[in-house]
Amino acid sequence: MTHIDANSTCKAVVFDAAGFRFALPLNSIGRIVHRGLLQEDPKVKDLLYFENEPLEVVDLVQLLAPGTTASQSDFFVMTEVGRRLAIAAEAPPMMMELPLNGVHNVPSVYQQSLHGLAQQMIMVGEADATSSVFLLDLQQLGQLAIAA
Repeated sequence: MTHIDANSTCKAVVFDAAGFRFALPLNSIGRIVHRGLLQEDPKVKDLLYFENEPLEVVDLVQLLAPGTTASQSDFFVMTEVGRRLAIAAEAPPMMMELPLNGVHNVPSVYQQSLHGLAQQMIMVGEADATSSVFLLDLQQLGQLAIAA
């Protein structure tokens, strides 16, 4: 088993989507983009462009709760999984230092409700204001986005 220093942290971008809080390591983020920087095609619903390139927008609300109305997100977390993805975020994403010694496996009941999008999680905050942060699995997200 790998030993993790009690002070080891990972810089991550944390964002809310579909009622959950997710995190991606900073090195997996291309950039965070506000909707105002994106162009829309008025003839093709939900098709967005960034720097004249079409984006594959991933709305976690629709992935985790099929049949739900798409969120009207103002922020998008850009990442690559063999192709450029824009993950819709419900609020401005924030940068956090996540303590690596607090990482735990996601209980199986939550893995099912998250469709396998997170295998690990971490609790952040103080005793009276803690929050679960799920470490987003980009490979699984890429596969679910294709299937959706």
